Amino acid sequence: MTWKLIRAVTGIMTGNDNNQNGLTNKGQVVTIKTHYPSECCSNSVTFTPLLDIDQSVILLRNPMNALPSYHNRVYEKDQELENHSTRAPIEAWIKWRDQNFEEELAAWSQMIRFWMEHHTNEHRRIITYEKLVEVKSGPRELHQLSRFVMRGKELSVPKEDIPCVWDYMVNIRADEGTSKSSKRLSGPIERSYTADQLRQMIVELKVLQNLYPRQLGEILERYLRTLYESQEPIGSQ
Repeated sequence: MTWKLIRAVTGIMTGNDNNQNGLTNKGQVVTIKTHYPSECCSNSVTFTPLLDIDQSVILLRNPMNALPSYHNRVYEKDQELENHSTRAPIEAWIKWRDQNFEEELAAWSQMIRFWMEHHTNEHRRIITYEKLVEVKSGPRELHQLSRFVMRGKELSVPKEDIPCVWDYMVNIRADEGTSKSSKRLSGPIERSYTADQLRQMIVELKVLQNLYPRQLGEILERYLRTLYESQEPIGSQ
């Protein structure tokens, strides 16, 4: 979704560190998506050529929702399903969660720490998935993100048209004459955590909050509130 949003507003193609569309290695992209240092989708070989890029955007998402979203991707791959097509069943989530929770939470935290140290504040922008997809804040976030990416250069659409572009890309998730969507089929499914897992997330967020109070304090405080509100997990302990 973020690829498409940036592409729609800047008028320039985007890519990733795996050179998925063949444009990254040619230098024909405005942004390069990477999950580095997480080993799920990136590695040091593909990331090394990008070390000298002088600015970055960190896209954060509450780990309560980021982990289940990643599990959906794992489930689709394991079941040989189309990407962004299916939400994993509850029982599959619980089994995967209990086998992988600590490792995946550590990977989420490690990626944040790496990128917080990789660039200085003036060469880094932090955005959240939650604000980017929210109707009141999304267009504003997209405009500020695109201005940062373009280093102040003119965008391909006027500022007043950005809300319409945002609405189309977020709610329909289609471009280039296709109907492919980033939304998985079926409605939201409650994703539970054990009491101990909730405590571990709270501890990890507080550690990050103490490390980067000015840059991440307010964001992580919002995430912490959702954890505090999830007092009792639903499902298997």
